[in-house]
Amino acid sequence: MSLPPRVLLVDDNLDTRDLYAFALRQAGYDVREAADGPSAIADAPAHPPSIVVTDIRMPGHVSAVDLCRHFRAHDIQVIVVTGVPDGPEQEAIRRAGCALLVMKPYAPDVLCRDVARILADDAEPHASSA
Repeated sequence: MSLPPRVLLVDDNLDTRDLYAFALRQAGYDVREAADGPSAIADAPAHPPSIVVTDIRMPGHVSAVDLCRHFRAHDIQVIVVTGVPDGPEQEAIRRAGCALLVMKPYAPDVLCRDVARILADDAEPHASSA
C-alpha cells in the first residue's frame, strides 16, 4: 500500500492553514503545516513534500519567491495563493517557476482539485523529443 501524497501547507494565518489542512486531509492527503518559510524549509528534509501550497506574504526573511525557487530546485511543484493584485510580486513568483498562482478567496475544494491535477500531471511520463 502506497502512502498518500504529502502536501506542505505554508501560511502564517492559522485559520487559513486549519481550513486548507482539513480539506486536504479529508481528500486523503498527508498534510504538514508551517507558519513561515524558514519552518517550511527546515521541515522538508525530514518530511519531503509531494507539493507545496504557500501564501505569498509571510513574516520572516524567506519569501514565497524563495520558497518557490527552493522547492522547484528539488522538482517539487508549488501553488502560491495571494490576496495581492497582480504586480511585480506575482511576476517574480511566475519567473520562479510556480505551478499555479491563485487569488484569494481560494475555496478549499478548488485547492484539493488543483493539487490533484498538478500531482497527476507530474506523474504522467513526458514524451521525449527524438
